[in-house]
Amino acid sequence: MRLNKVNNMKKRGIALLLGVSLCMSMFVDVQGSNVSAAKHASKLKKEEVVDADSDEEVKEDKDIVFDASNEDGEYAVSVNASGSFSVINYENSEKAVESIKWSASDENIVKVEDSDDFKANYTALSPGRVNIYVDVTYSRNDVSEQDDTYNDDDSSYLDRYTFSLCVYPDMSGVELTSTSQIKYITKYDYNTEFTFKLKSDILLDEDNPDVGFEVNSSNKSMSVSASLKDNVVSIWAYKAGQTKVTFKIYDKEFEVSIKVIKISINKNTLLIIKGRTANIKLKGVSKGIKWSSNRKKIASVNSKGKIKAKRIGTAVIIANVNGTKLGCAVSVVSPKVYNVIKKGRSIAKGTYSQPRRMQRGYYDCSSLVWRAYSKYGTYFGARSYAPVAADICRWCWSSKSKRISSGLKDSQIQNMKLRAGDLIFKTGAKNGRYKGIYHVEMFAGYSCLGFNSKGKPNLTAVWVNRSQGYYAYGSLVARP
Repeated sequence: MRLNKVNNMKKRGIALLLGVSLCMSMFVDVQGSNVSAAKHASKLKKEEVVDADSDEEVKEDKDIVFDASNEDGEYAVSVNASGSFSVINYENSEKAVESIKWSASDENIVKVEDSDDFKANYTALSPGRVNIYVDVTYSRNDVSEQDDTYNDDDSSYLDRYTFSLCVYPDMSGVELTSTSQIKYITKYDYNTEFTFKLKSDILLDEDNPDVGFEVNSSNKSMSVSASLKDNVVSIWAYKAGQTKVTFKIYDKEFEVSIKVIKISINKNTLLIIKGRTANIKLKGVSKGIKWSSNRKKIASVNSKGKIKAKRIGTAVIIANVNGTKLGCAVSVVSPKVYNVIKKGRSIAKGTYSQPRRMQRGYYDCSSLVWRAYSKYGTYFGARSYAPVAADICRWCWSSKSKRISSGLKDSQIQNMKLRAGDLIFKTGAKNGRYKGIYHVEMFAGYSCLGFNSKGKPNLTAVWVNRSQGYYAYGSLVARP
């Protein structure tokens, strides 16, 4: 391709020699750049260079330097910005550059006009992504004679470099509605979420691949993650502490302060006699607590955390601190059931032994149940000696009013269908006994282990002689 006449080369040769003597006094030519490239690079000292992957904020002049050795680099500029384009590291070793021509794939996004010193002036007109083309024309006389890529009569040849440029919206009017928040976390929470709203006429969402969104925490021991969705920045913190979080959207940086306080409740399970009161407290916070009950007719609570047991049943007392919830599962029982459970726990401190099950200091599952209940008038059909678990179940099952369900399920726990003092019977053994029952356990209430995403309490079973969460699903349930 012939882009320049041969008879112009003599004039350019004189200019090139003058350029060499001028530029050698200013700096060392990088990578064997020719005279024209050296003259171009010397002026970059006076400009703000915005290379691909640079962490430096773009200056107001918005001058951009494209790196020809990295055509996959990312470049960005704000809408309405103007300045100059220049290019470095293009192929120029021992070659005379005749000209550099600039153009854009869409001049509705960026308008480009060639200027002196191989640069271009540009104006960013509208948001979008555009390709910037740099066509570098070299003198054909500097190509090796063995190179048969071009015809002998060509006096010049051209290389094209292509760079992707993102023109993003003007962020000058985008502001945060708040810059500081305090949240609370419990031992049951994996994280706690902060939300910061942006006051913006622009829809900012990281699902848009052109939206740059970077997040950093000043406290390295306190990791955070974040997302940008519909002009809302959500930040998740995973432990208690305090940090400043900076995030950048396009070229604008924002800073917010977040503080996470760990809180706990002194009781997450409570067994109480109908008509009595009890107090529960929070640790880690003393103000801003909103108390409530999910079953006020069973147990109520005042603004200071004082509980009043009203009816037999189960309720969850909830402490809400700025959206973070803690709960105590309250089982309201009769004096008899309260004493039965208390007696059962006392017996359970002994040693398990079937041969010595009726002796003081020893027990097995069925003797524990019988001894605890018989002390308060329920004998399961035997006044002098504890029946086995299967016979206790047979006695309970003789009355329909004592049957609670055909099989224990997690939904019965979460919906608080059981009451403290209920008995569960494990079935399935081939022992020739009633319903194949081989074990009995006494239910002692519920424990609240935080709240699910819908705000409902996560409950687990409490047992007289088992740890919380003991697996007993599928068992028969009776209420003596």
